[in-house]
Amino acid sequence: MERDNAQLIALLEARLQHLKSLAREIKAAQDACVALDLEALRIHDHQTENLCAEIRKLDLEISRIVPNLNPARRLRAVLDAGHGSESQVGPAAARRLSGLLEESEAAREEVRRLNRVYALFLARSRKTLNVMVNVVSHCLGIYPSPQQSTSLAIPFERSY
Repeated sequence: MERDNAQLIALLEARLQHLKSLAREIKAAQDACVALDLEALRIHDHQTENLCAEIRKLDLEISRIVPNLNPARRLRAVLDAGHGSESQVGPAAARRLSGLLEESEAAREEVRRLNRVYALFLARSRKTLNVMVNVVSHCLGIYPSPQQSTSLAIPFERSY
């Protein structure tokens, strides 16, 4: 069980770092979108996809060690049972796992919040873009074509 504890702690630490990186990538993607830096936006979106794939792989590894659909609840139950006399997890490992669970939950909530804010930002940006497209398409019929404007400029020129 000690080897499983060490492996579980390593996996949870890696997952926590990936969640923190994911939060930074979401913030950076929103900043790139505001700056209209399409290349940076593409890079951040690619990084976000890679981080999500890595987190899914880590979740699979964690579920192999802690067989349950919700590893956080299962780990919490193991930690709570660990306070008894027949503890499967040592006190140091239990403290570390408990701390990692709390940090991971906080990081997951931060990613969820940032993702929701970014999605709302993109939805509002799309609405603004639609309004701008409608205004431009409406104005296209009002302004004279370039050929007409050059023919109007000729009578104002002096002929010698």
